[in-house]
Amino acid sequence: YTKSGYCVNRFPSLLPDYTILDCIYSEMDRTFYILDVMCWRGHPVYDCPTEFRFYWLQSKVQEAEGLADITKRNP
Repeated sequence: YTKSGYCVNRFPSLLPDYTILDCIYSEMDRTFYILDVMCWRGHPVYDCPTEFRFYWLQSKVQEAEGLADITKRNP
């Protein structure tokens, strides 16, 4: 989403529902690079300290199986 609330991109993934990430996309690598987490499974973390968000994001991504694998459900 942009700052004004416009949805920039949606895509199928193995991420939990109601998860909002700040990412950049490399067309050359066909990869989303996660910069930050705003909301995970509906739990907002955007008002939390940066260090906590980075820790939270790293731990949650490690728990999610198959995120690094390219499949139809996780392109």
